[in-house]
Amino acid sequence: MKKSALPQRADLPRHQFLDLRLRQRAGRIMAEFLAFAQDTAEFIQEEYYVRFKFLSAAAYFEERLGLRYRTIRRYLSILEGVERLPPAD
Repeated sequence: MKKSALPQRADLPRHQFLDLRLRQRAGRIMAEFLAFAQDTAEFIQEEYYVRFKFLSAAAYFEERLGLRYRTIRRYLSILEGVERLPPAD
């Protein structure tokens, strides 16, 4: 990625600016990932892919979303692991 690809903040050195952006994006990525995985789990559990004329969840995710079903299963494994963690103190 080119250095000029991200806007500059005049009040921060580049390393601090990138650190700030990474921390902000990390939080958003994790929140979106978990929301996506939760929606995916419900979509598969309720077999909503049938309403879109797909015979399987794998066909839906691969053909409609362009995501390999193997990847989707990995996402769901991560979600299941996160859900098994004890609540944060």
